[in-house]
Amino acid sequence: MTPELLEKIKSRGYWRINFQPLVKAEKLPSIDRCQEIVGQNAVKLRGWEYPAILQGAQDVQRTRTQTYFELANDWQNHIEFWRMYRSGQFLHYLALREDWISADELTAMGEQQTQPMTRLSVVGTIYSVTEIYEFVARLARAGLYDEGVVVSIGLQHTKDRVLWLEDRARVGFSYERKTGAEELTWSKNHTKEELLEDPLRLGRVVLKELFDAFGWQVGDELLSRDQERLLTQRF
Repeated sequence: MTPELLEKIKSRGYWRINFQPLVKAEKLPSIDRCQEIVGQNAVKLRGWEYPAILQGAQDVQRTRTQTYFELANDWQNHIEFWRMYRSGQFLHYLALREDWISADELTAMGEQQTQPMTRLSVVGTIYSVTEIYEFVARLARAGLYDEGVVVSIGLQHTKDRVLWLEDRARVGFSYERKTGAEELTWSKNHTKEELLEDPLRLGRVVLKELFDAFGWQVGDELLSRDQERLLTQRF
């Protein structure tokens, strides 16, 4: 990851995701294993992995150090980098795609004119948080977090954004849902058993807190329906 890429990500809205094992120890025996465990457990549900693996793709930066493996990508509105440390810590910076929508060649021209840092995708947010919890659950199932893990999720540059319901088949909001928070952050301790039992429910807890900051009290039923669409790939 270059300093320029991190500066680009931080220049607009972005997610910062961090998994920290509750017990400090060397969890992974090699840098190869750091790369492998992410690749083997990445969530591949909507045409783009979480986190990005991009096997065989050109112009993807892959970096090996003594303590971590890192992947960095900057393509259209898919801008991110992640690290998996031998300690089992996972760190991910992920640019909000809606803030770089003008770079997406598949987006309709009208949508490309939308100003960055003005809105937050409802369905995209539900999918992202669901993918985060599905991924950490898969890592736990692979034996990385047997003693538990701290899951920290931060959404940056949120002040004055409004919720955007990008699915035109749905009834929109009756009035603008906006937040005054500059950032939205969560940090939760989870046991391995919790993660394996119901990662979707854990994701819904975060989502309800997030949307509440915009003045939208959403129920489990709606969130569960969108999670199910993601998991069954019925978009």
